[in-house]
Amino acid sequence: MMGRMFYLPVVIATACAMPGIAAATSYGAEFSAEAVRSMPQQKQSHSAKMHVGKEGVRRVEYMAGSKSVVEIILPERGITWRIDPEAKTYVEIKKPRTPPPAEVLANPCVGQSNLSCTKLGREKINTREADKWEIVASFKNRDIKMLRWVDTNNGFPLIQEMPNGQKAEMRLVGEEQVNGRQVEKWELVSSWERRTASSFQWYDPVLKLAVREEGPGGMVNELRNIQIGPQSGSLFQLPDGYRKIDAPKQGAFKLVPAK
Repeated sequence: MMGRMFYLPVVIATACAMPGIAAATSYGAEFSAEAVRSMPQQKQSHSAKMHVGKEGVRRVEYMAGSKSVVEIILPERGITWRIDPEAKTYVEIKKPRTPPPAEVLANPCVGQSNLSCTKLGREKINTREADKWEIVASFKNRDIKMLRWVDTNNGFPLIQEMPNGQKAEMRLVGEEQVNGRQVEKWELVSSWERRTASSFQWYDPVLKLAVREEGPGGMVNELRNIQIGPQSGSLFQLPDGYRKIDAPKQGAFKLVPAK
């Protein structure tokens, strides 16, 4: 599936970020917000407080059971700190670094050892300029080729085609107001084996992320109470006197519904 444009770091289920923008021309504005995931079928919602600072650094505060948890994500360093304020301890999680947006726009495969990208030229997709890339993924001694058309204005994929016929396409629907923000409404249409599915995303060109997503099953992810402005650097630093511990077993953190 294509890299999806929305960035909603709704680190709500086991503090797991939503899929990030595959590429962007630059970082968006700094802000704070409430990230909310609503699941109508289960008649419940989850929420987290988040801050986004310079160079995409993020801080997310949420409840895991009866425990308060803080996560600080430093994408360009490939580091996440999961902090337990009550015990004054933290876990350091290391992952591959996320390159800056400009590097990803210049080469969608940057920083990914199992992928190679070749630029095939520039084309117009539904009146929008897009760079066409051939992406080769190496998997179990096999090379899998796919094609991706990346919007040159905002940097996210407009179309991705797989060799087995699977296709994902972003279609601009129009402009709307969402939670006080003037945003672009996009439809993501996926097709495979004569079947299709669609979801909607509302992209904020100032924040350079989607502030709302509606999935085909009725699940909604959104940012509420968005406050744009500089975020203190101390929000993205480890507190003094906290002790580093080993990571807990996978699944140890469970989010509780918002009241």
